[in-house]
Amino acid sequence: MMKKLLAGFGMNALGSAPSPRHELPVSRLDLARMGIPARKIPRILQELQRTADSNPLLQDRITMLRLARALDKVLL
Repeated sequence: MMKKLLAGFGMNALGSAPSPRHELPVSRLDLARMGIPARKIPRILQELQRTADSNPLLQDRITMLRLARALDKVLL
């Protein structure tokens, strides 16, 4: 009975639920103080959020600031 129930949902349906978002320890103002151009800040925040959501060990403020500086060099 249980196999029929799970097969009815589809195997990918259960894994596609949105994951909880973690609050970033870095703000727009922090990135601006680092000298990151305003046009790059939204994209860098997106990448930092994606990183924080995928790996909770990388939620340290210092790590996020270093990652933001590296992303600034890579993004156009």
